[in-house]
Amino acid sequence: MQGNHHRILAALWLLASITPGSTANAQTRLPDTNVVMASQASLIEPVGPSVQLEDLATQVQRQAIEIDRLREQFAASQEAMLKSATVDPLSFRGKWDYGLWFESANGDFRANIGGRVEQDWVWFDTEPDLAAAIGHMDDGVFFRRARIHGAGRMYGVIDLFAEFEAAPVDNLVFQDMWAQLREIPLIGHLRVGHVKVPLGLENYTSAKYITFFERSAVHDAFQQEYDPGMVAWNYGPEKNVTWAAALMRLDPDESGRAFGNGRYSGVGRVTMVPWSANDDRALLHLGGGYRYDHGGIFDPAVGTEVVRFRTRPEFRNTRRFLDTGPLISSGTSILVVEGAVVLGSFSVQAEYLSTTVHDASIPMGGPALGNASFDGYYVYASYLLTGETRPYDRTTGAFGRVVPAENVRPGTGNMLLQGAWEVGIRYSLVDLNDPGVNGGVLQTVTTGLTWYLNPNTKVLFNYIWARRDVPGPPVDGDANLFGTRFHIAF
Repeated sequence: MQGNHHRILAALWLLASITPGSTANAQTRLPDTNVVMASQASLIEPVGPSVQLEDLATQVQRQAIEIDRLREQFAASQEAMLKSATVDPLSFRGKWDYGLWFESANGDFRANIGGRVEQDWVWFDTEPDLAAAIGHMDDGVFFRRARIHGAGRMYGVIDLFAEFEAAPVDNLVFQDMWAQLREIPLIGHLRVGHVKVPLGLENYTSAKYITFFERSAVHDAFQQEYDPGMVAWNYGPEKNVTWAAALMRLDPDESGRAFGNGRYSGVGRVTMVPWSANDDRALLHLGGGYRYDHGGIFDPAVGTEVVRFRTRPEFRNTRRFLDTGPLISSGTSILVVEGAVVLGSFSVQAEYLSTTVHDASIPMGGPALGNASFDGYYVYASYLLTGETRPYDRTTGAFGRVVPAENVRPGTGNMLLQGAWEVGIRYSLVDLNDPGVNGGVLQTVTTGLTWYLNPNTKVLFNYIWARRDVPGPPVDGDANLFGTRFHIAF
């Protein structure tokens, strides 16, 4: 009888040890398994043959296993209770990710306010005949860009971006301004608003991340960076392929408005990375794209819709060196072929663009020209002297931000040996000649030196030699341009 009492007491003690109500607070500990087994063993007295003892030992062992399971379950529930009690899924925390971001605890909401400021100092030396043909260019200083933006995410699937350009102080213009739905089956992403045109490697790489002051003269002649429209885009599961398709309207003034019955544009781009190594410190990029614009833009000077192609020698706020003049057209198509190779700190990038003006004619009773064709290309090489690599974004098929291995910190050594240094050289050619159109040929050689003080700040030095050749009167000539840019973006 005494043995039964001991067994009952042991069972009651075990139950009291694991009952949730017995925990005085979140730090209450469950009994140690070894202690329980020892206590039970001391309470158990022989009551019969050895078989009964073995049965009791088995029961004690099972109870010990059950106690371990309950301990783990209790610890897990404790941890979950603490998390739910201390973390609000919609509480926001701030962090610096090359800009100031605020993000909710569950990651469904994000917000960012940033901007970009670029000031250019420029000097020109132009041959007299060329200056007489295109106009005199004065040395000067100006803000190339002065932008402010807001970005964010809502409910985990809606992305937002709004950016305004204030550098032309007499007119506020749209840049990126869109809303985007993510994770759409089969499509991926759908972006609607005033968006970047998905055409070409130079165009799709942000101006914050390009090697020189400006994109090439080829881009200036043929491409529009932003237009109102909608873009569907995505990337492959291995991020070796990207694609984008867009329905747009021409907006050369970047006002966010475009009118005209039937005046629509279709754009498509595909890229791939057929080879890469060393975490993309070495890779091959290939791609192509096509754009078709129906009609043109109304020109009050000629009283009808026209298209026009002009270009500068890769500095902004300079004279146009080439100009086709206005052309009447039923539509315009642009074909782009692009490629790039990255080998550690060295990279090469090139693009070829061909433009066809369909059913072209000279306005105000001029002759019909049939299909007029213009083209151009550029190739450039860059090298990061301090060992960094131009980062490549596999989700967009474009290059990203150079991040120095060491930021510039005044007072901690020779500043000029800190940060990252990049040298680059680019050759470009634009041909705007076609039978009946003497737009001319422009060749440019741009050399650049860039000092990245940190991921957000850099100083650029560019020298450009430009050669203009136009059929007809002797208005050819050379120009030398030099500039310094101070850039900060966050």
